[in-house]
Amino acid sequence: MTMWTTSRRRWLVFAALGAAAMVGAPTALAQGSGNDGAATSSAGDRTSKVREAVQSGKAKNVILFIGDGMGESEITAARNYAKGAAGRLAMDEFPLTGDYTIYAVQKNAPSKPEYVTDSAASGTGWATGTKTYNGAISVDAHGKPVPSILENAKRDGYRTGNVSTAEVEDATPAVQGTHVVERACKGPESMEKCPGNAKENGGEGSIAEQLVQTQRTCCWVVARSTSTRPCRPASSKARPCRTRLMPPGIRR
Repeated sequence: MTMWTTSRRRWLVFAALGAAAMVGAPTALAQGSGNDGAATSSAGDRTSKVREAVQSGKAKNVILFIGDGMGESEITAARNYAKGAAGRLAMDEFPLTGDYTIYAVQKNAPSKPEYVTDSAASGTGWATGTKTYNGAISVDAHGKPVPSILENAKRDGYRTGNVSTAEVEDATPAVQGTHVVERACKGPESMEKCPGNAKENGGEGSIAEQLVQTQRTCCWVVARSTSTRPCRPASSKARPCRTRLMPPGIRR
C-alpha cells in the first residue's frame, strides 16, 4: 500500500517486502577492500564516524526496506547462489553496514525475555523502539499503543508511505499504522483475541479498520493492484481518495 499524507515535500517511505522484518543498523561498521578485492570489516564501533558524515548533510528522502525473513544466513545463501563464494552482492558495496539483535518479552512481564521473536514483536521493535510480546502490533507488553516512526513522521509534517508486497494486514506493514494486541485481529470478523480493540467495545477496530480510517487523509495503492497510477495527496480541497484493493486470487 502507498500512503500520501501531507502537501509538504519531505518524504519518509517504508517498503515491506513480505511479512517478516529485517533489523536495522543503529551501530555502523566501515567496509573496505582488501588487496584481493574482497570486502573487509574494520574493527570497532564506527557510529561516531557515521554521525560525523551525516551531521553536515540533509537527507532529501528516507527509505527503509524490510526484507522477508532476511537475516545474515539468508543474505549469505543469496550471495552464494547468485554470485558464488567469492562474489559480492550490491549491498556488500555499501560503505557502512551494521546490525543488531532483537528479542521479544513476555506478555505483561517485560523484564522476562522471549528468545524466539516473531515478525509482529520484531516489527514493533524497529517501528516503535519498544520491546513487546510475540503477536503484538505496535503495543507494549501491557497492550498499550505506542507510536511508530511513520506516525511520528506524519505528525511532524512529512509525507509518508507504506508499500507492501504482502497483504496490508500482515504484521510487518501493520506495525507502521495500527495498534492491536494480537496480530490475528486482521478484520472485524476476527476480533476474538482483541476484544478491547473492537469498535463495539470502544476500541479503534481491527487492523483493516484502522487502515481504512486513514482514507480521508491518504490514498492506498496495493502492490500488484489492477491500478499502478499513484494517488494524489488528499487535502481539504481535494476529492476523497479511492481505495484500490488487491484483486482476489493474487497472493504472495
